[in-house]
Amino acid sequence: MNKLSDFNQSRQLQDHLLVEAHQLDGILDSLKQKNINFRVRKVEYAKDVEFQDVSLKLSDARYIIQVPQNKKLAVDDLLKLLIPANDQKLEIRTLFLKTSLDKAGLIDILLFPEQWNSEDPRIARQLLADQGIQFTAQELQQLKQQKTRPTKLKQTRIEQLSNYFLVLIIVIFVLLLLWKY
Repeated sequence: MNKLSDFNQSRQLQDHLLVEAHQLDGILDSLKQKNINFRVRKVEYAKDVEFQDVSLKLSDARYIIQVPQNKKLAVDDLLKLLIPANDQKLEIRTLFLKTSLDKAGLIDILLFPEQWNSEDPRIARQLLADQGIQFTAQELQQLKQQKTRPTKLKQTRIEQLSNYFLVLIIVIFVLLLLWKY
């Protein structure tokens, strides 16, 4: 298929799934069994002589499966049966956060959610609740203000010390020059 036919059929079939080559046959067989109309496109990567992404060389070929808009939910339900790892993603992330972070780390997720994955704040809140720790939005806001305030002061003090040190070096250099001449 070329790009023009993709564009012409975009109203009928829309991009829905990005799958690895080793997953393709099983998914296509299931779509055929359920009589779901589909089309498959191989993902084409830009070829740049200067830039070569290592991950592209290591991974299998990837394919986009296009399905009708009104069949997307049916395809999603079908995928939950075919690819159980997708359902376990949340469990894996929960286990990772539970084993790698202490209470302070979980609280940091709640304070600075923009630095984490989108589902991490919900997981952190649940893990803290399991430990009997719960926060209101107002309490989190107060904690965030307390946590960011000392950081700003430390940064300004460090900047001040570095400026004093730089002035000291310049004065010593000037004194050496004057002493030598």
